[in-house]
Amino acid sequence: MQADAGVVGIGGVPQLDWLKELPATALDPAGGLHCSPTGRVHGLRGIWAVGDVASWDDPDDGRPHRHEHWTSAGDQAAVVAHDILGAPPPSSTVPYFWSDQFGLKIQLIGRPELADPGPLVPLHGAGLDGGPVRGTVAAYTAGSRVVAVAGFGAARYVVRYRALVAAGATEADARAQAADLT
Repeated sequence: MQADAGVVGIGGVPQLDWLKELPATALDPAGGLHCSPTGRVHGLRGIWAVGDVASWDDPDDGRPHRHEHWTSAGDQAAVVAHDILGAPPPSSTVPYFWSDQFGLKIQLIGRPELADPGPLVPLHGAGLDGGPVRGTVAAYTAGSRVVAVAGFGAARYVVRYRALVAAGATEADARAQAADLT
């Protein structure tokens, strides 16, 4: 497979001014290139987008969203490759990112923007109660369903919640997992 061009986007704000000649339906400088759930850019035949510049329609609620981490670009690239080849899509993945800040690994699995307003569900550590942040893991919920898990210096725990978030597990499932890990 060959492509006429490839684009790499790095950063949190899409810089799309160079695409002004494209149809307006495909271009929203604030929100990135609006794409289908398979990465096809709406209004532009034969063009797909991945990474920070791509705003993919959520297959569950239809709203466009961007996942700004290199892991998402890799996951999206697999979906686009399957779409280009006409193959069935790969299994869906759960968005994930991490950052090392001042000796503390911060990790997030899932989509916290889908959570209900209100308190987080503590799973490990005492950071939500004013204690040390290191070792804290908390869940974001929508109704009783876990939509995201965040961890601070707790990598050995956070990784164990990815499958629960992917499965749409309940808060009770997450609390049971926390009890098993403690």
